[in-house]
Amino acid sequence: MILNESVLKEFGKRVRELRKEMRLSQEELAERANLHHTYIGGVERGERNPSLKSIKKIADALGVELEALFIPPAGIKVTNRELIEEIKRIVSTMDPHGLKLVKAIVEDIKEWEKEIGPSLNLLSPLKNTGLTLKSLSGLPLFKSKPTGCL
Repeated sequence: MILNESVLKEFGKRVRELRKEMRLSQEELAERANLHHTYIGGVERGERNPSLKSIKKIADALGVELEALFIPPAGIKVTNRELIEEIKRIVSTMDPHGLKLVKAIVEDIKEWEKEIGPSLNLLSPLKNTGLTLKSLSGLPLFKSKPTGCL
C-alpha cells in the first residue's frame, strides 16, 4: 500500500470513529455537512481524497476542530514501516544541522535502550516534547546535563 492510500484510510477511520461517537449515520453526517452519503462512505473507506472544503464541512458537521480529524486517538497502532516512512518524509527536507540533531537524538535513544532495556518506555517523560533531554543537554538551554529524567 502506498503512503497516500494509508493516509486516506487513516483519515477515513478517524471520520468514522468521530461519527460513531456522535451516534450519527453516514446519511445524517452527510446531511449536516451538505455532502452526499455515498461520498461520506467513500471518505470513511479511504476511497475518496476529500478537498479542504469537504474536510472543513465534515469537521463542522461533527462539531470538532479540523485538527481532531488528523490526530489519532490514543492507542492506535502504527507499524514500524509506516513510522520509518514518516520519519524519512520529515527528515528529507531538513538542513544538515537539523539532521545532525536528529541523528544525535536517535543515538541517545539507542544508548538508553542498552543501559536500561528496550522494554521500558524511554520516552514517557518526553512524550509531548518530541525531543530527548539527553540530546538537549548539549544545547545552550541547559547549563549542566539533565539528571533524573528517568
